[in-house]
Amino acid sequence: MSNRDPPHSPTSPAWGPSHPCFPHPNPHIPLSSPLVTSTRIIRIPRDYLLAGDLAPQFSRVYPELLSPWVSETQFRTLISEVNTRLLKAYDPWSWINWLDGFLALATGWLWEDVKAGIGGRRAVRGVEDYVEKWNHEVARNKGRGSADGGLEKEDEEGLVKAIELRRTGWMSLDIQIPDPKVGLLSDSASVEQQPSQPQRTVLAPRLETVPSNPSLLPMAQS
Repeated sequence: MSNRDPPHSPTSPAWGPSHPCFPHPNPHIPLSSPLVTSTRIIRIPRDYLLAGDLAPQFSRVYPELLSPWVSETQFRTLISEVNTRLLKAYDPWSWINWLDGFLALATGWLWEDVKAGIGGRRAVRGVEDYVEKWNHEVARNKGRGSADGGLEKEDEEGLVKAIELRRTGWMSLDIQIPDPKVGLLSDSASVEQQPSQPQRTVLAPRLETVPSNPSLLPMAQS
């Protein structure tokens, strides 16, 4: 892909690390790896509006920067399946989770140490297995997200994958992609894209308490 400006629209957030399409440096590989300069991470954040703190749930907003490698259908399938499985794994009213907790209590938590294959533990392993399966499907399709695009180079095959959720502490779902080489908006470009907005100076508020009695105000210095 050639250098291009980052996606921008009047309603999109400011371009930066908080933008859904921002390509982050890859923290999941050694610094000595050549992938440090050839890959980037698209970070899908947690969405607390879906289930609160009950279970990790990830945003359904499709980052358009993924389109050359991961289609919107592939992305939404991944997010929907992961969210559904995690909600089931951490459901406090599930009978299997109640049974799992009862057995742990009855055995003095030895049940937790043997890593029994029921309840939440099994469901979480199912999420990890599904992410690995999704990665294999994307690799088998050679990462083609768009019908006419796909990967432009053979050496980019296999670079597109979802990172294990344990590596991000379940706080985000990271998708590794080849470096899209997205340029930063220059000051002149920002002015050209927003010609109708006049320049203005914004004064930062000062947290001061004004006494109700004028006599308490400090005297002006001469």
